[in-house]
Amino acid sequence: MAVSNFLPNIASCLGEICMNAFNKNYSMKIKISNKIIWALFIAVIAGLVVLQAVWLYNSYQSKTQDLHKQIQDILEVSIKDEVSNRLNQAKSKRADAYQVVWYKEDGPKEIEQSDSIILNTEEVFEAGFYQSILNIGYLKFQIDTLDSLFHNELQKAEINATYNICYRDSNGIILEQSGDSLLLNDETAFRSDAMLIVNGQRVQVTADIAVPFVIRRMINILILSVLLIITIGVIAYLLTKRLLNEQKLNQFRNDFVNAFTHNMKTPLGQVLTTLENINGKKYGERPDLLEKHTNLAFLSVYKIQRQIEQMLAISKSEADSLPLNREDTDMQALMEGLKARFDVSGTKPVSIETSCNPEHLIARIDRQLMEDVISNLLDNAIKYSGESVKIVMDCSVKGNNLIFKVIDNGLGISDEDRKKIFEKYERGAAFARPDGAKGFGLGLNYVQKVVSAHGGNVQLFSTLGQGSEFRIILPEAPL
Repeated sequence: MAVSNFLPNIASCLGEICMNAFNKNYSMKIKISNKIIWALFIAVIAGLVVLQAVWLYNSYQSKTQDLHKQIQDILEVSIKDEVSNRLNQAKSKRADAYQVVWYKEDGPKEIEQSDSIILNTEEVFEAGFYQSILNIGYLKFQIDTLDSLFHNELQKAEINATYNICYRDSNGIILEQSGDSLLLNDETAFRSDAMLIVNGQRVQVTADIAVPFVIRRMINILILSVLLIITIGVIAYLLTKRLLNEQKLNQFRNDFVNAFTHNMKTPLGQVLTTLENINGKKYGERPDLLEKHTNLAFLSVYKIQRQIEQMLAISKSEADSLPLNREDTDMQALMEGLKARFDVSGTKPVSIETSCNPEHLIARIDRQLMEDVISNLLDNAIKYSGESVKIVMDCSVKGNNLIFKVIDNGLGISDEDRKKIFEKYERGAAFARPDGAKGFGLGLNYVQKVVSAHGGNVQLFSTLGQGSEFRIILPEAPL
C-alpha cells in the first residue's frame, strides 16, 4: 500500500508544482501575434526614419539659410571695401578738391565745395555718405572691383557658389553685370537684398549653392544622425526579438508543463493500476493478464527512465561532448529485444519486423545509447500512426558504414515540420497540434546528438500520409 500511495503522490505533486509555477508567472500574459509585433517594429523604424528625414531636411534648410545670410553679409562688406578703394583713389588724385562739412547733430545735410552740392539724405542714410561724394567726383561704382572683392571674401569663408553680380538703374534696367548670367533666370537661386549705390542704382547678387556643398557642411550632423538611427534600430530590433523570445518561452513553458504532466501521469498511472490490481489480488487465475500488465508497467517505468536519461544526456552533450561507452553489440539481438518490448505496448496493434544482413551483425557502439535512439524512433512510429502500425527495422552494411533503418506506415511528416523536427523541444512547443501526440520534443534531438557522437548522421525520408523512414548511418561501426 505504501508503494501504491507513493506513486500517485509523485505524479500529483509534480503536476501541481509545474502548473502553479506557470499560473503564477505567465497566466496573465497577453498573447500578441508575431506578425503584429514585427509590424509594430517596422512601423517604429519607419516612423523614426521619417522623423529623422524631416529633421535633416529642416537642418538642411537652416544651413542653407545661414549660407544665404553669410553671402548677404559678404556682399555688404565687399561694397564697403569697394567704396574704400575708390575713396583711396580720390585721396591720392584730388586731396584738396573737396572741403567736407558733416553735421552729425542734425544728420547729413550738404557738402560744400566751390559750388554748393545738395545730397539726397535718404540715399546717404541707406548707401553711405561716400557713395554720393565719390559719384559727384566722377569716381563711379566699379562692378569689376566689387566682383573681385566678393570672390575673395567667398574664398575666405570657404563658400563654393556660382554667382552673378547685377548692377541696375532706378528702373531696374541692367547697367552692368558680372558672373554667370544664366542665374538671372533661375527661380531657385538665392537673391540677395538689392543694395543701394547712388541715384537709385542698386547692386544685387544671385547665387546658386550646390547641394553637395551644403551636405558637406552638415557632415557631422549626418554622421551622428545615421549612427543614431542605427543605434535606435538595433535597440528596437533587440527589444522586439526579446519580446518574441519571451512570448515563445511563455508558450513553450505552458506547453511543456502540459506535456510533462501527461508524460509522467500516463506511465505512472499504468504502474499504479498494475500495483493496485496485484495488491487487490484481482488477477486471480489469470497469469497471462498479470504478465501482460506487469510488462506494461515495466515499459512505463522504462519510458520515464529513458526520458530522464535523455534530458541528462542532452545536458551533458551541450556542456561537453557526449561520452560513449563502446562495446561489441549484436545488432540482431538488440532489435529482437526492442521488438519484444514494444510488442506489449498495448496502446494499439503493433507489427514489428526485423531484418539484419549479415545475420548477427556485430557493431562497436554504445549499446545503451543506441538502444535509446532506436526506442525513440519506435516510440514515435507508434505515436504518430493510425489505428494500427507496421514497423520495419533493418540493419545492413554498406562499405565501412552501418546502415540502420526504421520504416513505418504512419502519418508521415510535412515539409514544414521536417525543417525543425530535430530541434530541441520542438514537440514541447507544438503540444496543441491537432494530431494530439504529446511529448517533450527531446526524442529526435537526442537521436541526432547520440548519432553525431558516434560520428554518424541521421536522414529522414517522409511523405505526408504515407509514413516515414529514419536512416542512421554510422561510419566504421561494423566489425
